[in-house]
Amino acid sequence: TLDGIYEGMVFKNQYNEYANLIEKGANLVLLVKKTGTQYIVSKIRTLDSWRDIADKKLTKVQSNT
Repeated sequence: TLDGIYEGMVFKNQYNEYANLIEKGANLVLLVKKTGTQYIVSKIRTLDSWRDIADKKLTKVQSNT
């Protein structure tokens, strides 16, 4: 959508694992699989956590070149 909001399904086991992150207004990054018109969540991270991991990976790649 234009505003970046998508609807997805979180099954009980994922909800139990990520319930502390899932709250109204939270900025989350989700790894999903699309099946038809549905998105099924496999991993969830906060946006800040994802940025930290991405920065570390980028730094590692740059130091190897």
